[in-house]
Amino acid sequence: LEALGKLKAKQAAAAAESRLADPTASVRQAAASAVAAIDGPAAAAKLIPLLKDESVDVKKTVLAELAALKSADAVPALLAAASDSAIKF
Repeated sequence: LEALGKLKAKQAAAAAESRLADPTASVRQAAASAVAAIDGPAAAAKLIPLLKDESVDVKKTVLAELAALKSADAVPALLAAASDSAIKF
């Protein structure tokens, strides 16, 4: 997944997106980074649901990716995530 993200290969987008629901947190993290790299700002809608992930590490990765995307669509979700006591900004 990391390599797909680095390549920014549009044809790999579906493969990366399918891993956003993987049972393993580290895979979801890698998928979030890959989707962000491949889709750019359009990835925000796909990543926002992961702000409610059970894994704090996944949430932190998604927060970082959404912030880097600078997508206005992500602002409400980022503000809501700021109230999550498990995440330290």
